[in-house]
Amino acid sequence: MSRPSTSEQPSQHMVQGVIAGLTAAIFILDIFFPLGFAVPVLYLLPIIFTVRLVRPMAPFVIAACATGLTILGIWTSSIPSLQPGLFNRSLVILASWLAATLIWHTTQKHTRRKLEILVEARTAALWQSESTLHSFFDATDLMMGVVEVVDGKLVTVITNRTAAAVVGTTSNSSANHPLSEFGFEPGAWDFWMPHLEKARRSGQTVHAEHQFPDKPPVLGNRSIASAVTFIGLSAQGNPLYAWIEEDITEKKQLEQRMDSNRRSLEASQTQLRHLTAQLLTAQEDERRRIARELHDDVNQRVVSLAYEIDNQLQQTPDLPADAREALQLVKNEVADLSDHVRDLARRLHPSVLDDLGIASALQVYAQEFQQRERIPVHLTLQKANRPLDRNLSQCLFRVTQEALRNVAKHARATQVHLALTFSEGHVMLQIDDDGCGFTPQHRQNAHQGLGLISMGERVRLVQGTMTISSDIGCGTHLSISLPFTGVGNEQTSHSAC
Repeated sequence: MSRPSTSEQPSQHMVQGVIAGLTAAIFILDIFFPLGFAVPVLYLLPIIFTVRLVRPMAPFVIAACATGLTILGIWTSSIPSLQPGLFNRSLVILASWLAATLIWHTTQKHTRRKLEILVEARTAALWQSESTLHSFFDATDLMMGVVEVVDGKLVTVITNRTAAAVVGTTSNSSANHPLSEFGFEPGAWDFWMPHLEKARRSGQTVHAEHQFPDKPPVLGNRSIASAVTFIGLSAQGNPLYAWIEEDITEKKQLEQRMDSNRRSLEASQTQLRHLTAQLLTAQEDERRRIARELHDDVNQRVVSLAYEIDNQLQQTPDLPADAREALQLVKNEVADLSDHVRDLARRLHPSVLDDLGIASALQVYAQEFQQRERIPVHLTLQKANRPLDRNLSQCLFRVTQEALRNVAKHARATQVHLALTFSEGHVMLQIDDDGCGFTPQHRQNAHQGLGLISMGERVRLVQGTMTISSDIGCGTHLSISLPFTGVGNEQTSHSAC
C-alpha cells in the first residue's frame, strides 16, 4: 500500500492512540474486574479498529498483542477463583486471529479494488494522451518519425502521415522497413551516420540539410531540413532516434530568387552609380565649357560693345543731349551685363578653383554668399599639404554651394561657421548654422531631400562619408570626410540640442 499523505498522518496517529489505549484498558479491566469469558472477547474491538489503519499487518500485530495480554491475564487476575478456564481463553485467541485474518483479507480486497480503479483511470488518461499525441503527430505538416539503427542500417519504427506521403506509402506500412526501400540515394548512409553518432555522443539535437527525390521524379529533388535527436535504446539494445523534417524547397527557391534579384539590384545600382558619376563629370565639364565660353567669348563681346559705345560718345561730341544720355544708359547696362556674365561664369565654374585651390575658392564663394544673402560666414581654412585631386576639390566646392544654398533658403540662420581641415589621409569639411534645423520627417520634403541626396551622391562617388545632425531649433551640422583612398558611404543622424 502507498504511504499516507501528510494530511492523513494526524488521523492515523489518533487511530493508533485509540487502539493502544483501548487495548490497555481491556487488559486492566481483565486484571481487576474479571468477568469470565466476556472480558477477553473485548480484545476483538481494537482488532476491528485496525480497519481504519492503512498498514496491512496492523490486525495481526493487535491480535498478537491481544493473545499475549489474554495469556498474561490468566496469571495476573486479582480473583483467581473467577478466572475463566484456559479453554475459553483459547477460543478468544482463536477468534482474535480469525478476526484479524478476516479484516486483513477484506482490507486487501478493498485495496486491490482501489488500485484497479486507479490503474484504469491512469490507463484511460494515458490512452487519451497517446491519442492526442498521435492526432498531433499525424496532423502536423512537418515530417516526423522514429528510426532504429539495426546492423548499420536505418529502419523506420514509426512515421506520421506527412512523412509517409512523401515516400509514397502509408504510416502503417512504412514501419519496420529500411529507408533504402523508400527512394533514398545509396550514399544516404554515409551522410546520415556521422550526424546520428554526433547526436548520440552529444545528447543534443543535430541539424542537417539533404536532398530527397520528389514524386514523380520529373519534379527533381526536394530540399529537406532535418533535426535528429537520440532518445534511447530499443528492447534489442539498438539506438533509437527521433527525427523532424521540413520541406524547405520553396523557401530555398525563394531565397535563390531573392539572391538573384539582389544581385540584379546591385548590378543596377552599380550601373546607376557609374551613370551618375558620368553625368556629374559631364555636368562639370559642361559647366566648365560654358563658363569658359561666357568668360572668353560672350563677356569679351559685351566688353567690346561697351568700348565701342564709349568710342562713339567720344568721337561724336556734337550728339544731342538726349542721344548722348541714351547711349550712356546703354553703356551702363552693357557694363552691368558684363558683370553678370562674369559672375555667372564664376558660379558655373570658378577659375580660382583650378588656379589657386579649394581653400581660396571657398573663401571667394563665402564672401560672395555673405554679400548676397547678408548672412555672416566665419571661415577656418587650412592649406593643404599636398595638391588635391580635381574630383575632391569639385566635390567640396559643390557640397559647400548646396549647403549654403540650403541655409539661405530654409535655415533662417543668422550666421554660418565653415571649416576646412586636413588630417592623415583625409580632408574634412564642416558647416554649422544656427538656424531652425529639421527632423528626418522634414528631410522627405522634395526641396530639401533632393539637395541632400545630391550632396550625398557626390560624396559617395569620391568614396567619402557625410554626416548630418539636426533638430528643430538647434541648427544643422554637416560634416564631410573625403579620404585620398577609401570606401565611401553616407550617414545621417538625428540628434537633440
